[in-house]
Amino acid sequence: MRNEVMEFYGLKRSLRSAGYFLTAHHRDLLDEVKHAIYDGTLIVLSGVIGAGKTAAITRLQETLLEEDRVVVSTSVSVEKNRVALGTLITALFCDLSTEKEVKIPKSGELRDRALRALVKKRKKPVVLFIDDAHDLHRNTLVALKRLIELVKGAGATLSIVLVGHPRLRNEMQDPAMEEVGYRTAIFSLEGVAGSQREYMTWLIETCGKDGVTIDDVLEPAAPATTSFSRKCGRPPCPRRRRTPPRPIIQLTSPWPCCGRSARGLFLQNLKGQGLGPKQAARPIPPRPCCGRTGRLAQ
Repeated sequence: MRNEVMEFYGLKRSLRSAGYFLTAHHRDLLDEVKHAIYDGTLIVLSGVIGAGKTAAITRLQETLLEEDRVVVSTSVSVEKNRVALGTLITALFCDLSTEKEVKIPKSGELRDRALRALVKKRKKPVVLFIDDAHDLHRNTLVALKRLIELVKGAGATLSIVLVGHPRLRNEMQDPAMEEVGYRTAIFSLEGVAGSQREYMTWLIETCGKDGVTIDDVLEPAAPATTSFSRKCGRPPCPRRRRTPPRPIIQLTSPWPCCGRSARGLFLQNLKGQGLGPKQAARPIPPRPCCGRTGRLAQ
């Protein structure tokens, strides 16, 4: 935000640095996700772009670290569409291992056994957070479910939190993914709908200078105009005029059944009578100037 705008509205810092605003819906949702983590299961947290998924997960991770009841692990891989189970297991080894040099067995069987023993050694529930999980392959999702069952069979607890777009939730509810979706706890994160006034008040109190209130920044009629029917979410411009519709030019043909040009049909008719172009009783129709069949009519 530019300094001139901040000075005009009496702000001491940018609105993006205000932090995370918790509504009643967010508090209840994060509390339910936290209790699902303690149980050890596969969790899906979906939300549209801008709903605050990453900020909510960051807030949840901080809460879990403060309570010190679970071990928090995070996958930091960027190319999620190429992430397989081996990459996620590597993330668990890096966060759970207490050694300076992490040694991961190359054999798949030995690697899974070593991970199961490592989780059991920590004597706490372990949770793995995966952001942008909507890009994960279906085979990877099935493998994560089996990994949770593998750790649970050894008497330990492993939870995996998948964060992504609503496409991830729809994929879990697909009948083809019933094996995974039936054992998955699915949560939907909404935005600040219904709490816009509280959000704006908190935002001004957090970023505004001393003595600046929401009435100094927003007009009284502003909350009533915060919702618009347009898809882009912006208010309609009063100066914008509707563009008059352009005239429609229809392409018609004297023989719509075949769509061929008048010249071609005329010559074909002469040929059927055994006559040539010079023996025609009337002039031959000209060629279409644009190469299209038929004639243009307003």
